[in-house]
Amino acid sequence: MVIQDWSWDDVRIFLAVAEEGSFSAAALKLELGQPTISRRVAMLEESLGYPLFRRGRRGTAITKGGERLLDAARQMARWAVEFDAVAAGAEVEARGRVSIAAPPGVAFDILTPMARSIRESHPELWVEVQSEIGYVDLARGAADLAVRAIAADEPALVTLGSLETTLVACASEEYAATLPESTTPEDVDWICWAPPFQHLFPYPLLAERLSRFEPVFTSNDYLAQLRACELGMGVMMLSVQEREAATREELVELDLGFPTFRANMYLVCAKAMLPVPRVQAVIGALAEVFGC
Repeated sequence: MVIQDWSWDDVRIFLAVAEEGSFSAAALKLELGQPTISRRVAMLEESLGYPLFRRGRRGTAITKGGERLLDAARQMARWAVEFDAVAAGAEVEARGRVSIAAPPGVAFDILTPMARSIRESHPELWVEVQSEIGYVDLARGAADLAVRAIAADEPALVTLGSLETTLVACASEEYAATLPESTTPEDVDWICWAPPFQHLFPYPLLAERLSRFEPVFTSNDYLAQLRACELGMGVMMLSVQEREAATREELVELDLGFPTFRANMYLVCAKAMLPVPRVQAVIGALAEVFGC
């Protein structure tokens, strides 16, 4: 049997088309031209001797032949990340880019100020903060580190530390002044997530606890929600850290009779990235916050 020396670049293009669902989306993700993507896939199909995708009016669908290659392609992606990490381990100093994925509030309140302090102590290191609602695939190199609501449960990942945060109801001083002395959660105007993010805190909590939950303002953007709260449009559930970071307008904590809510956030890293000096520098900067 003849062993074909497959190019990782070609496999990476195949994987991008398979996961993104179209040639145009894959081209955008890989920052390549769509004609290049089409040509490389066609060359790969010719080498294999069978089609990988079906092109139609409704988009691009992977064939059974392509499906058989997916697991192997994903494994190659994991090996590529590990190779890069080992190669980067030869660095003596922390330099280059470190990407961290985190929920919008954590990105705004913790990671952005941290990026500034890291820049001051490591001039050749820069931090890229990905404000993400969903999880990114650390094992595949979508980010170097991530802050998540759930600890790592994959063999390729490790949980480095955790942060417990207290959640409180907050409003602008102007809005708080309009509320009666004995205000309940039913009495206030709520600011919350818009579809399709109703599964994110605090939407499920409020929908469960309030007999009638109809937010006065919703957005799929965290900063839009925060700005609405600062402008006096209503009440928003924030962590203590987020409240302290909202400096454009003074926010005050409201006593609505809710019990104290706490949530944990976990700092997670791909095991392959741990030896990399630039990643270690960022972990060190977050060590006090997350108890690493």
